[in-house]
Amino acid sequence: MAIIQLDDEYKIVSESLNTTLVHAELKTINSKQKGTYEKEIENTFYYNNIETALKSYVRKSLRCCNNVDDILKKLNEIDSKIESIFKK
Repeated sequence: MAIIQLDDEYKIVSESLNTTLVHAELKTINSKQKGTYEKEIENTFYYNNIETALKSYVRKSLRCCNNVDDILKKLNEIDSKIESIFKK
């Protein structure tokens, strides 16, 4: 099993038969019984290979962009991250 940490929230887990993109983030929960507390929420997305998982990561990362300049800046950041990960 190979684990590739892409950033603070996303990682790719590659096993022999599948590849997953895992998104984990801390959410603040307001509960009458427990009060306010933080809980880590994990979403797992399944893919055939690392390439499709990375493409999905890029799409998900670009959702926060509002204009072309933001998109280009984010794409450069992602490209640099991926290059540094795979050079190790």
